Amino acid sequence: MLTFMLLERGRLPVSTLAAYLDGVAIYREYNTLYFGLRPQALADLLVGELSRTGAIRRSGAFLLPGDAILRLERSYKRQDAL
Repeated sequence: MLTFMLLERGRLPVSTLAAYLDGVAIYREYNTLYFGLRPQALADLLVGELSRTGAIRRSGAFLLPGDAILRLERSYKRQDAL
């Protein structure tokens, strides 16, 4: 879900990610049920894992969609054009 939000918005300040996650009910509920992390720790975990897979990337103070997600988006757009 985070990657799709980044596709829609284009970027998100890294400094706001923990508050964003804590403000979205499903992230907050999953964190409570499965991780039990502070919001900043959950944000750090997600950034690390999603960066490792190429789903997101960090550019300075911002999170951006990663190359893997951008390729997928372009692929769907090409299919829609056919």
